[in-house]
Amino acid sequence: MIELNLPYPPSVNRYYRHVGARTLISREGRSYRRCVVGLLARCGIRPTEGPLAVVIDLFPPDRRRRDADNTMKALLDSLEHGGAYHDDSQIVHLEIEKCEVQRGGSAVVQISQLDEFQREHERRGGTHVVVCCAGCGRDTFVPTGSIGDAFCDRCISHSSTHAFPEEMDREPLGDPEWFGGHSKHDLEFGHDDLGDE
Repeated sequence: MIELNLPYPPSVNRYYRHVGARTLISREGRSYRRCVVGLLARCGIRPTEGPLAVVIDLFPPDRRRRDADNTMKALLDSLEHGGAYHDDSQIVHLEIEKCEVQRGGSAVVQISQLDEFQREHERRGGTHVVVCCAGCGRDTFVPTGSIGDAFCDRCISHSSTHAFPEEMDREPLGDPEWFGGHSKHDLEFGHDDLGDE
């Protein structure tokens, strides 16, 4: 696993600029990319092979309203150009959490091969399978014997509408099978659009 402490990335609104019909990376975007490339070079980072899991903790520089997803383009592109991986299409599992404000801001990034990431989660809490959250659609881990509809911690903590009554009919999913980074259960329940390869 690779763990990196990087500067807080610019939002996608500031990462690009439009010149006529062309869309270019802005001066701020190029500066951020150079910074990340330099940091990775000093750390001697080599590209990670195969399907990847990327976990990102964002520490905003101030309390202004910021969308976590708006920072991903600059961050993931810069990691690719810095040689953390060959192509961001390798990323099969992506987790983002916006954390408390930190002076100057930062992004703590963990990059690991998918099988290593899954083994670590199994070690921490038994056998789990990755499914899409029924609230927001992001990947979440549930115990192998859980029901089909699952909610991530964020959706559960931000809403009182998600209820899990004891009498709910719980169908066991069985052991997960993996096909090119997709859980068999995700494929069966239509959680992944396999046309977007």
